[in-house]
Amino acid sequence: MRRSALLLCVLLCAACAPSGAGDSTPRQIELEGDMGLLEPFRAISPKEPVPHFMVMDTEGGVHDSRRMLGQGPILINFFASWCESCAAKAPLVNQSLKNAPPHTTALAVSLDDNSTWKYVENYVDDHGLDYPVIRGAEFAKFALAFDPVQAVPTLVVVGVDGYVVDFQVGLRAGDAERLPRALQRAATPAGHPTADLTPHPTTAKGASAR
Repeated sequence: MRRSALLLCVLLCAACAPSGAGDSTPRQIELEGDMGLLEPFRAISPKEPVPHFMVMDTEGGVHDSRRMLGQGPILINFFASWCESCAAKAPLVNQSLKNAPPHTTALAVSLDDNSTWKYVENYVDDHGLDYPVIRGAEFAKFALAFDPVQAVPTLVVVGVDGYVVDFQVGLRAGDAERLPRALQRAATPAGHPTADLTPHPTTAKGASAR
């Protein structure tokens, strides 16, 4: 388990190496004293189901993966108000959700810190994020487990059987076709891990760590 998580982190770090489009510098996320995961911390891995989580959105709604899994695909969208690539990718995500399989659940996770959090509400309104928004800083274990290098934009697609179906970092050609395909695959139990976790470091663009 730890070996798979480590491999995923190594691959993602390669994908998010500086490419001239960074919006800020990396930051550390504190793992203690927050809620989010319902089990000991581990990063997502293609070899095992995602860790169970319980998070609260900015409107007070509670999202428990134990109730969500098995109902339909889950899309987790990591973004930040300062991320230009996130803004560019937002219409693609919105369109994919309009055509997503029934019972698809979407969660947005903001990686804004205290200095930029005040801009999140306007970002959400301007870019049409009509699904729940989670403040990543309040659920650090959850945020770090599902986005191990804290890069944005990052999309995580979880299938009905609890396995990661797709993991997208940055903004790339082909994303408009890749995300709808991933959501369709996520609607059917695969029976085994089928995640596309290949970061393609030579083509990934627009990923920013904070």
